[in-house]
Amino acid sequence: MNGIRILFSLFLLPSLLVPNACSSKVEYRFVVVDSQNLLLNDVEGRYREGEKIEIRLAFRSGPRVGALIDGESYYGEATCQDDFWYESFVYTMPARDVTLYTTLDGRTGLEKTMDFTVSYDYGQYVQGKATKLLNLALLGLDSKIVTDSIAGDVLRMFYDGEIQFQETHPSKAVFGDDFRLVSMTYAEKATFCQVDLDSISSEEDSSYVLLNAEGNYLTLDEYKADHSVLYASVDSKTGKVYAYYGYEARYVYF
Repeated sequence: MNGIRILFSLFLLPSLLVPNACSSKVEYRFVVVDSQNLLLNDVEGRYREGEKIEIRLAFRSGPRVGALIDGESYYGEATCQDDFWYESFVYTMPARDVTLYTTLDGRTGLEKTMDFTVSYDYGQYVQGKATKLLNLALLGLDSKIVTDSIAGDVLRMFYDGEIQFQETHPSKAVFGDDFRLVSMTYAEKATFCQVDLDSISSEEDSSYVLLNAEGNYLTLDEYKADHSVLYASVDSKTGKVYAYYGYEARYVYF
């Protein structure tokens, strides 16, 4: 009887010692999408959970080079080897397939783009306040560039996923569950300058003056009664006025 117990224990011993022997051999796919030719070493392949993968990226003194993995951004440290500079970081393989996208200033080069021209709604949407619109729509994105932009600027949005616009006044952006804002940049900038207040007629289309970034405004006639300095965002080529400002919303060109 004792011999049977010993034999039975020996039979179970291998499984007790290495309970994860099978799972430790599982390999997961590591896929690389390098549309901007920034990856220096060939790392695409199959790896086990916990394996370390060194990612080497091209060094750039201007735009920031990095990688996007599972929605998370990774940036390397600048390294010099044999007078050759590159950036590198080490990624630990998880227990799943992953895809690495190389990025330049956060962009993979595969994003969709959309341009927006900045304008204002004067009191029709929010009574008594000007509302900043992009392509006559409420975009609803928390972006410093949107906040700092002035009328006439053209902003370029880089994004993934879907975005639709409701047919309302003003129109409203509706983002899909897969939407991801990558970045916003200036495609064009309006010129901001000081103008002669006495030369401006209240009959012009831009007959309102923005007083601050919060959207408070006065009519041009009301503003003229108590102020002597006026600014405007204009098209530098045609001289068209996009909006008048009672404060320095941007660096002033004289």
